[in-house]
Amino acid sequence: MLKRTGFNIILIPILILIPLFFLLSSEIPLWGMESASDIVNQFCKMDYDGFRTQISPNLHIYDLMEAGKNYDEPAWDKYIIISGYEIIRQSQNKNGTITITVSYSELATTNSTPQIEKNIKNETADFILVKINNTWKIRETSVSFPKISKDSSKKWIKKWHDMITNKGIYEGKQLDAEEKSDLLYKLDNISETINELK
Repeated sequence: MLKRTGFNIILIPILILIPLFFLLSSEIPLWGMESASDIVNQFCKMDYDGFRTQISPNLHIYDLMEAGKNYDEPAWDKYIIISGYEIIRQSQNKNGTITITVSYSELATTNSTPQIEKNIKNETADFILVKINNTWKIRETSVSFPKISKDSSKKWIKKWHDMITNKGIYEGKQLDAEEKSDLLYKLDNISETINELK
């Protein structure tokens, strides 16, 4: 048994605090805390479900980011359709941030022209995460075009199709009969292409 000395009274708290310090400063999550990879996985899942588009926006996705709900999502004119994603690598950076690398299985790209281009390939993206109040947050510079599922892309196309059919409006512009017919034809072709994607 340790004798109760002034030295031991000082030493014991130090021995307790040292491992606690390393836990708080590392990427290893404490009980009840989410890891950096957990945060990125949540973001990718919500992005996949179309939460960064006007189809089904969900502000909770921005709680995962450094700026929180103050993040100003750009008006993207391009969406990347993917079949899935996978976290493939994690690394600790010297400045205390963490880099999570995600691999995406891309199928096609759609834009507001509207057009679709099949482009089957695997691409990677690096997410930089910074710890704020012991919670990992995604740095905004890591975020690019929305990467959505086939189902989310169908909802996006249907939204525009309904807007043109019912109101004759596309991207805030009132369409004449010829423009309306042309755009609906393009959207129908895009829908057919999306259905063919594997």
